[in-house]
Amino acid sequence: MPTYLITNRVTPGFTASPEAFAAWTTWFDGMGSAVADRGNPVFAATTIGNCGPDTTLGGYTLVTAGDLAEATRLAADHPLLSRGGGVEIGELTLINDGSRLRGPGYTATVSVHVPAAPDAVFSLFTDPARYTQWMGSAAVLNPVPGGEYRIQMADGFAAAGSFTFVDPPRGLGFTWGFADDEAAQRTKGDHADSASVMPAGSTQVTVTFEEEGPGTRLTLRHENLPSAELRLGHQVAWDTYLPRLVIRMAGADPGPDPHA
Repeated sequence: MPTYLITNRVTPGFTASPEAFAAWTTWFDGMGSAVADRGNPVFAATTIGNCGPDTTLGGYTLVTAGDLAEATRLAADHPLLSRGGGVEIGELTLINDGSRLRGPGYTATVSVHVPAAPDAVFSLFTDPARYTQWMGSAAVLNPVPGGEYRIQMADGFAAAGSFTFVDPPRGLGFTWGFADDEAAQRTKGDHADSASVMPAGSTQVTVTFEEEGPGTRLTLRHENLPSAELRLGHQVAWDTYLPRLVIRMAGADPGPDPHA
């Protein structure tokens, strides 16, 4: 099946607000498995040729589709179309035989039902005192775009990064990586020798909170993990820690932290 490139065009002064990040997440989720690569934003760009005098390249997304018309339909709900921007779509010719256009790295995804309202669950990721009730022994959290994210475990493991968007109570994102060499060596399972394998801030975690019955559907997606081994390790870790969050929100004790 062909792969199509969807590029983003923005007007001068466009800022990627938390509301815009949430709109992007909704668009991606709506396309499902057609998304081959979510792409990345572009904050510095120039143009060659006639790309519109009041726009600059704002980023790109790769999707798979049966033909150009189907790719165009997938782009019809692009968030920039209602924000003064536009998109361009073109079919890619793959010159590298066997290439997989699914972006760098591996992804771990976990989804749980939490018996509490979205705003209450959201604060478990932004309030350091509440975060450490289900994960870690200490946390530094500054929940604004660019603000510090750091979680410390009692056994020496630590993850560090920064918040990429904060949209209470619908979702948030932060980058994640080994805070230092000791953290890398404390990884459960196949550990790494140094933080250079997955440096601080080198992977992306996105968490969404949706009303579901009397509670919340929490979905966590951890992207750009650099190896299958680290994907498996983080899949196991999030599969372990998010149920601890559920137990805590149900008013029970989740027991000792696995990294204690």
